[in-house]
Amino acid sequence: MNDLKDLLERALADGHGPARDARADAAGDLARGQRLLRRRTRHRVLAASAAAAVAVAIVVPIALGGSGGPAHVQVKLVAYAGAQPPGYVVKEIPAGWVIQGSNSYNLVIAPAADPDKSPDSFLGKLLVTQEEFDTAGAASNGWVAITAGGHAAYYSDGRSAGMAQTAGLVIRQPSGQWLLVQAPTSLGWSQQAITQFALGVTILATATPGRG
Repeated sequence: MNDLKDLLERALADGHGPARDARADAAGDLARGQRLLRRRTRHRVLAASAAAAVAVAIVVPIALGGSGGPAHVQVKLVAYAGAQPPGYVVKEIPAGWVIQGSNSYNLVIAPAADPDKSPDSFLGKLLVTQEEFDTAGAASNGWVAITAGGHAAYYSDGRSAGMAQTAGLVIRQPSGQWLLVQAPTSLGWSQQAITQFALGVTILATATPGRG
């Protein structure tokens, strides 16, 4: 009502009303006031709609990105056709990655552009080795018993304290040793992907088991 009252007073004072000596046209003044009120209300609604549209344009991309940062994109496995490393034969490696180095103990695979070229540094790299494995303490250390290619195996998604940012898979070998694969979570690999890679690895007789 305050808006309508103000508009009526302006309608009478803006020179568009009747002359000073003429009788005021209350009905006309009311109609003009209502038209002005509708016009002002419409402007407010349009302004509010425009602001809402801007807010949606800003909020939607943030929501799509998620609150936990960008998700890792899974790096695909591709057939490996290069020279095989000592101690191991591999069928596939991550796309854009290279065999950085190997010896009878370890096989190290890293991004081709990785500035850290040392095969003795495993951070952010794919590691293949043989280790003893404590099955009794597996569950308490974040390892889950699974089956991989018909073999007993254990998988860790990299969330436990000892495997931070590194997923792991161990597969029991006929020799009694365990093939260990450590994959950085930057690869975005699922349990299925890391298992696919591990089953494509053959341990040669020249490989030397390590000790976990």
